[in-house]
Amino acid sequence: MTAIGADTGAGLFAATVKIYRGTVLVTEAVTDDSGATSLPLPAGDYRIELSYDGYVMQERTATVVAERAVSRVAELGLVSDEAPAETIEISGSVDTREDSPVLAERRAAAVVTDAVSAQQISRSPDSSAGDAAKRAVGATVQDNRYVVIRGLGGRYSLTLLNGVPVPSPDPDIPAAPLDIFPASMITNLTISKTSSPSLPGNFAGGALQIDTRSYPRARSIKTKLGLGVDSAGSFRSVAGAPGGDLDFLGYDDGSRALPSAIRDDRLADATQTGAFRSSAWKLTPQTAMPNLSLAATIADTVPLAGDRLGYVGTLSYGYATTQRAAHISRVGESDGADGYLPSVLQLDEELGIRRANLSGLLATSVPLAEGHQVNALVLYTHSGESTASQVTGTDNSTSLIERTRLRFVERQLTFGQLVGKDNLARERIQLDWQGNVALVSQDEPDTRDLLRTMTPDGLVIDSGSGSSERLYSELSELTGGAGFGLTFRLGRLSSVQTGGALHASSRDYQTRRFHFDLSSALARMSPQEALDPTNAGQGLSLRETTVPTDGYTASRLVSSAYAMADLAVGPKLRLVGGLRVEHSALEVGLSSKLFMAAATPATERSDTALLPSLNAVYSVTGASNVRAALSSTVARANFREIAPALYYDYVRRRAVGGNANLEETRIDNADLRWETYLDQTTGILAASLFAKRFTRPIEQVLEAAGDGQNVSFLNADAAQSYGLELEARLSLRRLSPALAPLSVAGNLSLIRSSIDVGGGKERAAGAIAVRAQPGHRLRAHHRHPGRPALQLLWPPHRRGRHRRRRRRVRGAVSSARPDGQPGPGPRADAQAVRREPPEPALRAHAERRRDLQLLGGRHRHGQPRTQDELTPQPAPQGWR
Repeated sequence: MTAIGADTGAGLFAATVKIYRGTVLVTEAVTDDSGATSLPLPAGDYRIELSYDGYVMQERTATVVAERAVSRVAELGLVSDEAPAETIEISGSVDTREDSPVLAERRAAAVVTDAVSAQQISRSPDSSAGDAAKRAVGATVQDNRYVVIRGLGGRYSLTLLNGVPVPSPDPDIPAAPLDIFPASMITNLTISKTSSPSLPGNFAGGALQIDTRSYPRARSIKTKLGLGVDSAGSFRSVAGAPGGDLDFLGYDDGSRALPSAIRDDRLADATQTGAFRSSAWKLTPQTAMPNLSLAATIADTVPLAGDRLGYVGTLSYGYATTQRAAHISRVGESDGADGYLPSVLQLDEELGIRRANLSGLLATSVPLAEGHQVNALVLYTHSGESTASQVTGTDNSTSLIERTRLRFVERQLTFGQLVGKDNLARERIQLDWQGNVALVSQDEPDTRDLLRTMTPDGLVIDSGSGSSERLYSELSELTGGAGFGLTFRLGRLSSVQTGGALHASSRDYQTRRFHFDLSSALARMSPQEALDPTNAGQGLSLRETTVPTDGYTASRLVSSAYAMADLAVGPKLRLVGGLRVEHSALEVGLSSKLFMAAATPATERSDTALLPSLNAVYSVTGASNVRAALSSTVARANFREIAPALYYDYVRRRAVGGNANLEETRIDNADLRWETYLDQTTGILAASLFAKRFTRPIEQVLEAAGDGQNVSFLNADAAQSYGLELEARLSLRRLSPALAPLSVAGNLSLIRSSIDVGGGKERAAGAIAVRAQPGHRLRAHHRHPGRPALQLLWPPHRRGRHRRRRRRVRGAVSSARPDGQPGPGPRADAQAVRREPPEPALRAHAERRRDLQLLGGRHRHGQPRTQDELTPQPAPQGWR
């Protein structure tokens, strides 16, 4: 079917095609750049509606003949008078994964959006949603897993799978990792950068919508093999830890399990020293092989009760090894001349990381009746991360030390959803509904910490806290929810929508700690000899150091309701606005299986947020829009930030504790965008301005504690973020028909932010650079899938600028990088991908990485204070 403009005789791009059987809407689609589209339909008689801005809607009838692979096509003009009905035959299918429909949806969206189609993903060696999300304007992906939109990640980003929020398999990081979604399952990625009442209100940077792929008419089976070479890890000796036989799959084989002799309802004692069999306490260097990724996808539609059932299944596996070098230092004392003396503490860290990930997805579309559809999806992902860390150098006491940590963490997510759509009252009412449930777990079996100090007799095992320690922790979280939305059509261009949702989550966390006391003779031996279980009772003694704060339970129920209107005000202006109300009820408290009598009353709190929003779209011309938006959203603390339980990081010598009095953060957002569409496939120019104000933002703070700092959380006074985004996508056929297969795309994001920890004269101005956005990017690629993909990124990564205002608050100071995460620096990697059918592709990427770990120091602004600062000593650098 082709839609032709009667005034021009040319095909109409993105004309809307609706197919009815009687009064029931069966399906709808949009036309491509030639004005044509095709749809798979069972045999029968249909009524077709064609509509396009500026043209009168036309109706046609169609008779579909069964088992006809090829059919004739009638060209229909959209004219001002009624055209006689005629009978046509329709066969084939429209690929909603193509650029044209995605661009049309973006053009027609009520909110400010950016999108990446499956067609764009197929032209590149992208292996996951994390790779694909990097192509969106203003979006970066941290560690190839967590999306950062407009410089905001974590609690300020939201991930939706077919419209349903997805929990994170890492319970301490609220953002869902994107590497668990294989690229083969994605229809498109859409980032909503402004809010509407129908979207959950807990985001500020953006809401990333992942739509699973449509179902093909014929069976499709694809496989994929990827090999990645990292110059900082591949074929090099990387620090490792002793493991089990299933580490390569990300599972512990039981070798790290808590000994069966240790009961789960009472503290262990010295008589159980010999129960701990393993004596591996040192790093074991291993040669790292190239990173590996495997994926397989099968999709099909099969006949079912006179209709068709579609399904898609994917299975993927990945294994990667990397290493990181970091320098740990502290800002020294003032030298009296606005400078600082060298710090006594000077440490170097060598870290090796091995990560395995196994995931699978099964999705199906079940037609119940005409106008009623149910989609079901089950997602499973499991990851195992083995890390080996060694820190050497001079500590605060000027002693030479060697600190070792061996750690293995398993994370698992099982997620299921049902999403339905029902057309009621002769298409005048549409009901959308969803239900979801997820089980998240995180196990950390047998983390080992060891500290040795240099003495005249050599390295001696330290007897204090943080040395000769073994830790076992378990975390489980159950989440579930449901929601609905009712849309009442008030005509072709206007509607009213209302709905609500419930989302509940419950978490249980338990940790056990064990310390080994050694005699002075054993302390001078090597760790393997000194901590060998055969020494039990002969200078080696076990002491459990678990405390009541090593366990907690928490639950949260978020209920929401909304109402909104989508109104056409004249031929050029569209207004979408309304109100969303969200109520959050939280309960959190200590709960240890070993100290039931010491349990404390739970902390309870509730918050209600009124979240208005207004989006306006003004059509300047048929190809250009001006968009403006005002909205309010919220950000909530995660359970770790609220729970009173303490977690001690012996490597950085910091205890991390929650704050049950944290309040929700309110964010006021303003956006302005101009966009114009230059051609009908990929041509677009866009410029956006945005500003955000945060009230009571949740920040990490450092508090002085002996010779180190403890990490806690508090609500700062306010924060601001604003920026500019520029985007261009052009087809090179404008230059020459011979260049038609090529297109170029580029974007530039300039973002600046600041945070005020407190008010008054103590407020200090300062700037610190943290990882944010790519400065600008140039990309070129072939448009046709099946040919070699060419991608050029320039520069690979640029450092964004965040400005932080900081002051001491009751002895605490906001930390720009309290977790010691590395900043950007040089890196290079390459990846070769093989798909079946063959689509060879090669990706190369370069990034300069500098790793710094920060500890407290002193800062002059009216008076000395404890504060994190960048150290003057450069960290080890290298190409990765």
